[in-house]
Amino acid sequence: MDPAGQRALGRAWKRAQGGLRHFASLPIGLRLSGAAVVLMALGTFLPWHRAEVPEDAYLLGIHTIEGALTVGLAVVAGFLIGPLLRVRKVVDSGGVAAIGLLASGLVATAWISPSLRDFVSPSWGLYVSAGAALLLFIGGVWLLAGPTPERSADQRAPGGEPLGPPD
Repeated sequence: MDPAGQRALGRAWKRAQGGLRHFASLPIGLRLSGAAVVLMALGTFLPWHRAEVPEDAYLLGIHTIEGALTVGLAVVAGFLIGPLLRVRKVVDSGGVAAIGLLASGLVATAWISPSLRDFVSPSWGLYVSAGAALLLFIGGVWLLAGPTPERSADQRAPGGEPLGPPD
């Protein structure tokens, strides 16, 4: 690789490390919700159902109505969480918890859908999407609880002690 390419790769690596450090410094509710949005969107592009005949036939989540709606909910949740990730604030967000609950319902509907008679068993992508939807709900409930000195890194003094009330 030429030196210019190596420098560009080094800069990209440093930016990725900075992004991961920023993500790790976020409050836990935002980390849970942000990771859940990504997993929920990606989980719909994985196999949701498996058929016995023909062997190894799979149905991707995005090819179902429930999967398409789950991607839409992930996009809406991303728009709700995105500004919070940039400013590192924990605010009440009942919308994130509601979207997590709706997504959980959609995935459960896909799990027991009677219209998929040719597909006999759920596949691993459905488990990923179900876990991500529940994680989004838990992260939304955590955000709903609001910031407390015990959970918010923003409200701690450099020594780790909680700050007192504002003046």
